[in-house]
Formats: sequence, structure tokens, C-alpha cells
Amino acid sequence: MSLRTKHVRALLALPVIAMAAWPALAETEAERQACSNDAQVHCADQIPDRDQVYACLIRKVSTLSAPCKKIISTAIRTNRTRSQ
Repeated sequence: MSLRTKHVRALLALPVIAMAAWPALAETEAERQACSNDAQVHCADQIPDRDQVYACLIRKVSTLSAPCKKIISTAIRTNRTRSQ
């Protein structure tokens, strides 16, 4: 698959991800938008699998934009607190 095809698929998948990918992670439209670009840039190969995109964002949290990093970091802390 060409890089262009991957980018087109990623762009087409973003609305789906934005609406469904982070229901527990991002509760507001602003939060979903904060991570949409990061998902496309850092995790395009996992789109449209929302669980894989989320796992990818967690793995790459240090490379994410500040708004998305804040959301992912908060989710990681919340999940750690719940599992203890």
C-alpha cells in the first residue's frame, strides 16, 4: 500500500475515530480533536482499530502534542488508579 493511500485512509478514518475511538478517554469534542492529529501522525498504521490507536498513543505518549499528551497521561493515571 502506498504512503498516499495510507494517508487517504487515515484521513477518511479520522471522523470515525473522533466519534468512537476514545469514549472513555476523551469525553469532549475538544479532547477528541486534540488527539486526532497525533493519531494520524504517530499511529496511522493502527487506524481504524480504536484499541490499537489508543495503545499506540500510550506507547508514544512522550512524542505527542501537549494537549493530547495531557489527555493520554490523565487516562494512564486514571487506569492505574482503578487497577490498584
